[in-house]
Amino acid sequence: MPKKNYYEILGVSKEASEAEIKKAYRRLAKQYHPDVYKGDKREAEEKFKEISEAYEVLVDKEKRAKYDQIGERVVDETFGPQGFDWSHFTHYRDVEDIFGNAIFETFFSTPGSPGFSSRGGVFDTLFGGREGIERPVRGADVRLQLDITLEEAARGVDKKIEVPMARVCEACGGTGSKSGRSSVCPTCKGTGQVRTVQTRGGARIMQASVCPQCQGTGQAAVDLCSACDGRGMTMKRTKIALKIKQGVKTGHEIKIPKAGRPPESRIGGAPGDLYVQITVMPHPVFTRRGDDLSMTVPISFAQAALGGGVTVSTIEGKQVNVTIPPETQTNTKLRVRGQGMPRPDGSHGDLFIETIVQTPRNLTKKQKELIHEALIGA
Repeated sequence: MPKKNYYEILGVSKEASEAEIKKAYRRLAKQYHPDVYKGDKREAEEKFKEISEAYEVLVDKEKRAKYDQIGERVVDETFGPQGFDWSHFTHYRDVEDIFGNAIFETFFSTPGSPGFSSRGGVFDTLFGGREGIERPVRGADVRLQLDITLEEAARGVDKKIEVPMARVCEACGGTGSKSGRSSVCPTCKGTGQVRTVQTRGGARIMQASVCPQCQGTGQAAVDLCSACDGRGMTMKRTKIALKIKQGVKTGHEIKIPKAGRPPESRIGGAPGDLYVQITVMPHPVFTRRGDDLSMTVPISFAQAALGGGVTVSTIEGKQVNVTIPPETQTNTKLRVRGQGMPRPDGSHGDLFIETIVQTPRNLTKKQKELIHEALIGA
């Protein structure tokens, strides 16, 4: 078997990110579609298979790590002595994500494409159709809302939440079989399908149908674990610790990988992710606008007229003296720099004080006369 450099096949470096690998695969898949490839159509199909083999290894973190470690030996360990064939390809959903439904149909479902089906696209041709064949399906993501106080948002806080989380099935140890051992369907060898190869117009077309023995699961149906229905995972309430940084705002999301729903297929797949969305609850004193806070402070008639000072408490519990200028009116806003919400970098927004002048009550006759004399005249 000739040596293969998967990085060279996709035209990416060994340091390429997952996004760069997907981008390279998308570009090459379009290039070698038989309808647009200018050369030999059989060459295009072989090239498409080659880049798909490279993608199968490099887009998977575990397979890529093993490939980086042992190189060419990963071919035998991953695909067997016969090498890669389309039954090993597990990332067809990634391809749909990369291309989008409309592009996917445009590039891979063109009627009359040599060697390609006119009905279901490239995967109907290469895999013989997906309908009825169970494949690994990633579990659904879960979103939760967590309410915190403004004080907690200001100082940062550690929280513990209890959520249903996908865990390895205790009954079968994650194997999916009630015997506790991996049980592969003898008819399809765990692929979930039986395949035949036909030649049409010089092109080899692989047709597949649902395995009649395991109904597409790839597992011996008689040995499925009843506790997890063969999925190898069950939902169990689990406590998760969250570290919420200071300055967090409503709408901020914390992602906990693989803490969502278990895989939706009995033949594997990763659990979904858990997203915890933070909601900062309204405060009885402070109103928040970005990183700034505002509050109303009552002042006396004398303070408003003559000036003075008031002491206010900040969101962090500090006591701050605020100077009231003479002739201050109701709804006057005074700015106290650096006493608003803390930011993740340690800086602060500002605190705005809105004054409310309180009119004195229960004045004596003498007090009324003095005010009249001072403000209105004798």
